[in-house]
Amino acid sequence: MKNENMIEFEYEVSGDLDLNKLWSMYSNVENWKLWDEELERVKLDGDFTENTNGMMYFKNMPPVGIKLFDVTENKEFSTISELSKIAITIVFIHKISETKIFHKVSISSLADTDLSNFKEFEGDLIKSVDKLYEICKK
Repeated sequence: MKNENMIEFEYEVSGDLDLNKLWSMYSNVENWKLWDEELERVKLDGDFTENTNGMMYFKNMPPVGIKLFDVTENKEFSTISELSKIAITIVFIHKISETKIFHKVSISSLADTDLSNFKEFEGDLIKSVDKLYEICKK
């Protein structure tokens, strides 16, 4: 059995935040493109709840399927994407409070996949959290 190959990035900002506005930036997926400049749109196959599947459409890469999990209103949600053609799993964790936004991305593969191309996710993660903070600060 092969060992898992993984990279992770996380970023957090603190300040006085409008929690209801912040949650609406997450729960209304049409808002995701307002804080993630790489996105064109997101479509869910149901409500913003645990186990809902959907698709993320990007400006410069193919669409990616997502599944929501750990969805708790005004607290957190996560997504998982299985990129089976390249043997990669991507997990995004989003946690919030009235004073903090925390995002983490984990990219892993059970294959000997080179994950170095995913290092640009770190800069994108920082930009998206900073943008979300600017939109939702009081």
